[in-house]
Amino acid sequence: MSRAAPGSPYLSVVATSRNDDHGGNLLGRMQLFVDGLAAQCRRHGLEAELVLVEWNPPANRPRLAKALRWPADPGPCQLRIIEVPPSLHTRYRHSEALPLFQMIAKNVGIRRARGRFVLATNIDILFSEPLMAWLARRPLAPGRFYRVDRYDVPSPPPAEATPQDRLAWCARHTFRVARRDGIYIRTRLDPDAPFKRTAPIMPALALAKLREAAAAGSGPAGWRHARAVLVVGVKALRALTRSRAIPRLHTFACGDFTLMAREDWLSLRAYPEFEMYSLHIDSALLHQAHRHGLAEHVLQPPMCIYHIEHESGSGWTLEGEAALFDRLRRNGIPWLSDSDFQAIVGRLWASPPDFAFNGSNWGLADETLEEIVPR
Repeated sequence: MSRAAPGSPYLSVVATSRNDDHGGNLLGRMQLFVDGLAAQCRRHGLEAELVLVEWNPPANRPRLAKALRWPADPGPCQLRIIEVPPSLHTRYRHSEALPLFQMIAKNVGIRRARGRFVLATNIDILFSEPLMAWLARRPLAPGRFYRVDRYDVPSPPPAEATPQDRLAWCARHTFRVARRDGIYIRTRLDPDAPFKRTAPIMPALALAKLREAAAAGSGPAGWRHARAVLVVGVKALRALTRSRAIPRLHTFACGDFTLMAREDWLSLRAYPEFEMYSLHIDSALLHQAHRHGLAEHVLQPPMCIYHIEHESGSGWTLEGEAALFDRLRRNGIPWLSDSDFQAIVGRLWASPPDFAFNGSNWGLADETLEEIVPR
């Protein structure tokens, strides 16, 4: 088993992106992610590295190393950009319509990570102070996969605020939470207001009003439009988890935070490298990890992550689901449907415990990729 080298960072944080403004204000959201991570590593003395995989960079835009502002002194947080050029991107099916294969790109970073533990996340995430303080105490153990609740906030958070003030703003403006048992929204604009689980199909207008009210930070009127609350969940997965043989895992928003020992990522061969949109692929990995014998460890609030909301339909959200699937259909991009995912999970639990989706070359292992240390 390949292990991290002596003197390597404790934690590798792996994410992927390209300078194409996906989801709106991409560079702004990414800048907050980079600034926040570096500042927190310095504040808590967390020895980490950011491995940013720049997949298929557009020819007509600056590379991320120049498009972003990088800290002059990143402190204990090392910075690395690994580039996957267009020539490799075009090897994959649907490459003309899908400019970034998110999970394959993360595998590139996971394969080349140097830390003892590896966190796969995204570039529009901020980490809560209690979470980073906990990680700095080095409590992680092999044989587990770590999950956390995701708190959604409007875009953009105040860019000029200090990282700590920005996190306080996020705590006050959270309007949606992805928890282990479902997705919740606040009933009114009030940091002390309770969350309620949402309906399987949230009216787009209701949640849009909710988001606008949270961004404006004034008055509960917009929040009242979002009070239709019942139960959320993928029906197929819920039916599966009624079986004692198949566990119910914290799969909601798991692509934004999945943390394991580097040796466990390598044993699993990381995310399934399906040549399609990334929906449900991250959840399939969790079931594969559990089938391999890894234990789920869900971190409890106030440990959490904050997700900066993107444009509706650019990624999966309750109110943007229809727009997302319409866009994928128009462009001929496949994705895992709920029934597809159900079939994959069933196959996993009917297979030997050491089943792996990928071959030994996962993460473009046989390719020599350009690496940049941004300044």
